Amino acid sequence: MRVIHKCALLLVKNNKLLLSREFGENRFLTVGGKFENGETDLQCLQRELIEEVGTKAKESTLKFLNEFVYNDGPEKIIHIRAYAGELERDPVATGEIEELKWFTRKELETTTSEIISEITKHKILPFMIERGML
Repeated sequence: MRVIHKCALLLVKNNKLLLSREFGENRFLTVGGKFENGETDLQCLQRELIEEVGTKAKESTLKFLNEFVYNDGPEKIIHIRAYAGELERDPVATGEIEELKWFTRKELETTTSEIISEITKHKILPFMIERGML
């Protein structure tokens, strides 16, 4: 069984959630990525934000929300440690990111798992709705 550990920023602006799509991929994911050896949550998150959206989070705004766990098929489990917070500057797609898109709650609820990652659709979205974040 492969276990993947990630850290993500659930960035909401104007009642829309920012998601990213990497080059060659069809599905949008939360902004963030995999831990490198020995990184703390905040080190991983800040590094991934620079790599993906060209800016860091304002550390004073970061708040841990939850750890989401999802069985992505019989051979893979994904753990995402999610934070809320604000960015220092407006995000732009950089590095491996082909597209950034702001999704409304309705778009997230009605878009298929072929476009939105399953962990986002089935774990993160319900959590955010339940807490009035979207």
